[in-house]
Amino acid sequence: MSAATSQSNGLMTVERARQFLAQCRDVDEVKELRDKAETIARYQRSRSAAEDSGVSAAVIARRAERRLGELVAELPKAPAGRPKEKNRSHAATNCKIPTLADHGITKSESSRWQAIASVPEKKFEATIAEAIEAKKPPTSAALVRLVRPKKTAAPVAPIPATKATAFDPDEALEAPGVAFDEMMIRWPRTESLAPVVDWLKTKLGMTEQEAKQWPTK
Repeated sequence: MSAATSQSNGLMTVERARQFLAQCRDVDEVKELRDKAETIARYQRSRSAAEDSGVSAAVIARRAERRLGELVAELPKAPAGRPKEKNRSHAATNCKIPTLADHGITKSESSRWQAIASVPEKKFEATIAEAIEAKKPPTSAALVRLVRPKKTAAPVAPIPATKATAFDPDEALEAPGVAFDEMMIRWPRTESLAPVVDWLKTKLGMTEQEAKQWPTK
């Protein structure tokens, strides 16, 4: 990188970096600046220092990422599909289009930086200014959220209350493998035994006294 440096940590000033990024169209040079600024910013954060150089380095890194997003979007795209057999050798030697990997950029970084580049200029500058005022290093995530709001889980609709199915002793008794005693155990216990007594009298021919005594046995 040919740009002059003027800070004790070897990094150019924020204003000098801003001028450099506005003019530079070399992806590798901009990435070199970004990587150096990000390394210094992380070092400052690891020391929990409140020095201006820590914030300044982060600001430079974010501006470099924004510029990288613009440059990456302009990179020529490789043609879809494989070249024809007769042209494959020629294409491989003379028409190789540099990939993101050739620039040391991952697809995730490319996506994130292009998102930062899409932030409206006024909103971007306001976010950077707020970070500087608060003396807090601006982060890539905060800038990405300006165009990609954090997804929140959709509220779960409450399950509508349904009327409980009434217990049918006849149906329970007819179920395969259900003995009479087991069915009576399943019978919902309520404060009133009248339904139980009525059923025992009607279906099993018990007397009133027998029916009233059965559930208490």
